[in-house]
Amino acid sequence: MRVRGSRHSRAFFAVISAGFGLAMMLATASAGAEEATRASQAEPVLIDLGLHLGGVYRLGDAPAFAITGRAGAVFGASAYVAPSRRYALGLGFEHVGLGGEHAEGDFGSAEISREVNVLWGGVRMDFVHTEAVTLGVLIGPGLAWQGVRTNGLLMPGIGRLPTAFACSASDSVNLALRAGLGARIALGSGFSFLADVSFDNVRLGSEVIGDCAPGAGTVSLIGARIGFGYQLDATTYVR
Repeated sequence: MRVRGSRHSRAFFAVISAGFGLAMMLATASAGAEEATRASQAEPVLIDLGLHLGGVYRLGDAPAFAITGRAGAVFGASAYVAPSRRYALGLGFEHVGLGGEHAEGDFGSAEISREVNVLWGGVRMDFVHTEAVTLGVLIGPGLAWQGVRTNGLLMPGIGRLPTAFACSASDSVNLALRAGLGARIALGSGFSFLADVSFDNVRLGSEVIGDCAPGAGTVSLIGARIGFGYQLDATTYVR
């Protein structure tokens, strides 16, 4: 009877051990399957490249002269990395025309043409995201440097002939801030149509630039742009 009981005990423990081992195998397989499912369901990392053009309208007054042209053209390029469907981080470059100003006094007159280049950093946060359409807000800081071109006529005084002059100069880097809304409409094969509107505040200097003309001072702009983008899937390179 003792031998038989010992055999039953060993058989019982063998069954328990086998069951425990099988349970561990099943748990390991289940965990692996869940991990694979999570990996397959992970959001892709996308790179958005874009080219755009449009126009801006200058608000407010100039610090020194009368504004004769408030509208200007804008063109630029951008690159954003989107680790999630909800947001993207990126950089953009724009060349913006700021219109013109007219200066006139006892010693002559001049026509001043202004422009600014801006390197934008930005965060794009999407609140609508479907396979066809994406809508989002864009905020970000920028580094801006202005340029000025002047053509004028100097009036030295009575009995002396007027003298024409022309000059151009650029200023050092200043700060800018942007807030806007953007839309992306998928066209297929990774291409998309882009459109956005924005409000920009560019804090440019107002001191004389290179003995040519005073700077534009702080400029506020309302802008609208359209363009085309291309989207790359970079998931395999970062995960």
